[in-house]
Amino acid sequence: MLELELAKRELMKGNFSCVLVKDGEVCYTSVEKGIKPLMLPLIHDKSIFQNMVLADKVIGKAAALLIVFSSIQMVFAETISSEAKKIFEENNIMYEYEEEVPYIYNRVKSDMCPIEKLVKNTNNPQEAFQLIKEFLL
Repeated sequence: MLELELAKRELMKGNFSCVLVKDGEVCYTSVEKGIKPLMLPLIHDKSIFQNMVLADKVIGKAAALLIVFSSIQMVFAETISSEAKKIFEENNIMYEYEEEVPYIYNRVKSDMCPIEKLVKNTNNPQEAFQLIKEFLL
């Protein structure tokens, strides 16, 4: 739990979009938006986040599936989607959050986020990783 508190504190203090902590140290931070902060490092090394603790501004279903895929063990989200919570519960990932929303919106809040639409019909972390990778590259 101390690592989760450290990740949360750094998320707020540094104005980051996500912070990952392992063994009491901040290992990774990003200010990028969307799924990129998680996805881009995973493309190069699928085990890069293994056993880490994550604090993130927004976690929807797509991010939740990547979290399972990457073996992150604990998560905090400022905003979490209902689908992300289900993914965490099904995969025994501990999580905390501040606000729950039905789904993650696109940047102009006119519709569902395109990455969320992409993974809408899968609960398979490997499949989600491939779909997101193909979409981004």
